Amino acid sequence: MSRPVRQTGSVTSPAPGTSAERLARRYGTRPGAHPGARPAGPAGRPDGPDRPDGAEDPDGAAGGSGPGFGRWVAWIGSALVAVVLTAIIVAINVLGDDAVATAQAVSYEVTSDEAVVVQLAVTRPDPAVAVTCTVEAVDASLAQVGARTVEVAARPGGGHTVTLEVEVATYARAEQGRAVENGCFAIEP
Repeated sequence: MSRPVRQTGSVTSPAPGTSAERLARRYGTRPGAHPGARPAGPAGRPDGPDRPDGAEDPDGAAGGSGPGFGRWVAWIGSALVAVVLTAIIVAINVLGDDAVATAQAVSYEVTSDEAVVVQLAVTRPDPAVAVTCTVEAVDASLAQVGARTVEVAARPGGGHTVTLEVEVATYARAEQGRAVENGCFAIEP
């Protein structure tokens, strides 16, 4: 058998100090959110004398700016920075890609603990331009143990590719010889 539950007290409407009303007084409400809502300032909070502390809007929101406005400024600023950085990277890649010459190690021979001989193929778009190219000798850990810069003379009317034999002196035993990447430069006349 169940016993009847006896309830005491009474149910009343919320007191004027309910949490919803306290929050509305503190932070304001959106205009038209509910009947009787106080008008809010541009940042969604009551301004000036309607604010509980009587202070002006802390965002300095005049003319409709506020948290939403700052968010748009951040997005637009970020987009502009991304566009500028992309333009700089593209310009560097496009404008910086006019190599005067390229060098490639065709073969190498370690002749002693103090030297390596490298067969070097230098290709120039314009054979009338004299260039210098750098060749290096590296050990087993690919640390440089010697280097030499060689001059490739201008040959107007000559071939685009020139093959050279370059001996590189080393201070330790080399494991291989190779051309330095982007190591060719034009010689100013």
